[in-house]
Amino acid sequence: MKNLLLIILAVFPLIAAEEKKEFRWLKFNDADSIQNRTKKIIILNLYTNYCGWCRKMNTITYGDSNVIKIIEDGFLPVMIDIRSNDTLRYKGKTYTEREFAALVGIRGTPTTGFIDSTKNLVVKVPGYVPPSSFIYLLKYVKGGWYKDMTFDEFYKSEKELEKRGR
Repeated sequence: MKNLLLIILAVFPLIAAEEKKEFRWLKFNDADSIQNRTKKIIILNLYTNYCGWCRKMNTITYGDSNVIKIIEDGFLPVMIDIRSNDTLRYKGKTYTEREFAALVGIRGTPTTGFIDSTKNLVVKVPGYVPPSSFIYLLKYVKGGWYKDMTFDEFYKSEKELEKRGR
């Protein structure tokens, strides 16, 4: 009996680890190339290594199974370290990740950005966003609602539809 308990305790962490699903972060240039074929929206996770809120965003929000599913179904996920000198190509020009962040007006981390198929940064959200709110943000961008209304308007309308039993 004692041996069975030890086996269960040894195997359980392996089972739990397998259930934790993560998506693969792409390099910006790879996502850009894929976007040319698929027209999916690029989601930018702009971070720094020393940012505690970035670690929380990466662990909790980007680690949420519902968030992962929505991103896998409709987005191309890219991480950009706003302090990095690694290079990327954006709209035909080469920038360091640091220069790119400055170009698109990123001043703090974490920040989430979305680049549409026309290569424009269409939505930029500074700060930590919990999974329950992030799901609405993904729906807002994926559905193109940012073209017609603010996120607050979209969120209120979604909540109202949920109340009515949609």
